[in-house]
Amino acid sequence: EENYKALDSYLKTFEQGQKEKFRETKEEILSMIGPFYEKFNSLDIYFQIRAIENSTNIYFDYFEKAMSDREQGVKNYYVSFYTGRDIQKYTDKYIQNLLNLSLNEGMELYSQVAREAEVMRSISIITIAAMFLFTMFIVLLLTNKLVNPIKKLAQSSMLMAHGNLDIEPLSISSKDEIGVLADSFSIMSTNIRKYVQDLKQKAEIEKKLHEEEMKTVRMEQLVKEARFQALQS
Repeated sequence: EENYKALDSYLKTFEQGQKEKFRETKEEILSMIGPFYEKFNSLDIYFQIRAIENSTNIYFDYFEKAMSDREQGVKNYYVSFYTGRDIQKYTDKYIQNLLNLSLNEGMELYSQVAREAEVMRSISIITIAAMFLFTMFIVLLLTNKLVNPIKKLAQSSMLMAHGNLDIEPLSISSKDEIGVLADSFSIMSTNIRKYVQDLKQKAEIEKKLHEEEMKTVRMEQLVKEARFQALQS
């Protein structure tokens, strides 16, 4: 529209500024058409762009001829001008058709992107759920690996606290601090059991010694009584 107004003003006033504006807007319009071919894939849109390009080149030819005729004083210069203007109106229709087609293609593209986004959302949810389950499995595995030895150690300690010294050695294969603690506990329980057995043996020996001592004292008393009886006799 700016291009048309600049041309119309130049044909009426011969103002060079309007002629320069017409040429500038013309170059700008022509440079805008080419990139449209790369932005769309539809065959219908391709034909609309081709129609816009062809009609634009044609009405610019008529506009240039109108300018040339006007500058040369040709009286019917306006014939080329209005012919170009009519073609320009057809170009406006092609542009409107292109806009409608591009909107439709944009909606199709949006629908496709929305479907892909929904698929990605489902995949993301499944991936997150799988990662959560895997993490829970690892946590349970580590928890069992850490807690079960501690439970065994606590149970053995409670048995020892209640006087049960016949405890089987803890079978914990880990080499970390819990494994060292379990080994130390097994050694401690074994030593305590050995000390208790030694105390029992010592008590039995002392008991036997006491019994032998009592027998000796009894024998001495019997000997003394026998001597006394002998003296009495």
